[in-house]
Amino acid sequence: WFWWRINAWSEISALFVSVLVTSGFEYLAAQQQLAETGKYVLFSADPTLFGNPFPFHLQLLVVVFVSMVTWISVTFLTRPESEKTLTAFYKVVQPGGWWGPIAGKVETTLPPVGVGFVLNFFAGCAFVWGGMFCIGYLIFANWLWAGIAGFAMLAGFGHIWFHCLRK
Repeated sequence: WFWWRINAWSEISALFVSVLVTSGFEYLAAQQQLAETGKYVLFSADPTLFGNPFPFHLQLLVVVFVSMVTWISVTFLTRPESEKTLTAFYKVVQPGGWWGPIAGKVETTLPPVGVGFVLNFFAGCAFVWGGMFCIGYLIFANWLWAGIAGFAMLAGFGHIWFHCLRK
């Protein structure tokens, strides 16, 4: 949604290639696990490449890189959506990002996406994390930290409610 040029084929190709590359890493790990132990447990071991373990965080970097190269290539190899479709979408969603050719032709009625983004992000984190930690601290009867986490949760929820949802 951040670039007017992205289309459905861009999204489909990114999803497909991500699943394919992830499955390839798991297939490799399965073959190595079966050869080594004779047993295989899904997602229980990382594959080994060139004699070195290839942990999940490095696999993720490869998946993201291959996916990005794929969807960007597919985006340029396919036709863009019609201006009529893009304009109709922009009128409803008014996304941020690189919509210059379309955004200049449509009257915006919503505030820009970036307005208040950082504060809203931290308020959302305080709400979610505060709630999770509050429950955990309550379970272990750690009342002080449960109160602090509960306060963070309520403060985050209050900000999100009054600045984003109530409107």
